Amino acid sequence: MAPASELPFLDALASPSPAPGAGAASARLGAMAAALIEMGCGRAGPGSRAHALRETASELRAEFSRLCMEDIAVLREYFAHKSQESRAATCEIPLQIAELASRLPRLAREVQLVGNPKAAADLRTAVRFAESARAAAADLVRSNLPELHDSGLRAELSGRLAALD
Repeated sequence: MAPASELPFLDALASPSPAPGAGAASARLGAMAAALIEMGCGRAGPGSRAHALRETASELRAEFSRLCMEDIAVLREYFAHKSQESRAATCEIPLQIAELASRLPRLAREVQLVGNPKAAADLRTAVRFAESARAAAADLVRSNLPELHDSGLRAELSGRLAALD
């Protein structure tokens, strides 16, 4: 059974409501990847490379959590008003999720060099989660871009998306 704190999110994700959707799920997956990287650092003491990497992973986890909540809010806003501003945000937030997720595999590899050697499988899982979060969030951006009327913004977001491939 899922931890009690996860049940409301999973129940909401399973509901027929459009929010939360794949963007929030991608952010949660990124947060889980970052959490596994934190775990891989073990009990590193202040001043060590592993401790610095743990702090970085913790900051990324918090950012994924923030983006998860922001994605839910923006998606609700979009379906309530169908504005171009909210449609742009339904591209921007998943793009930020994809960009953050693209940073995690390298971080996991760094941790593998200085962290807990017994966490190797956890770090490999973190890489897989991060790659999946990046790919899923990028797919959302690709799906939403054609609905943007602002060709300049569409080109900017497309360029950022291309940089991830």
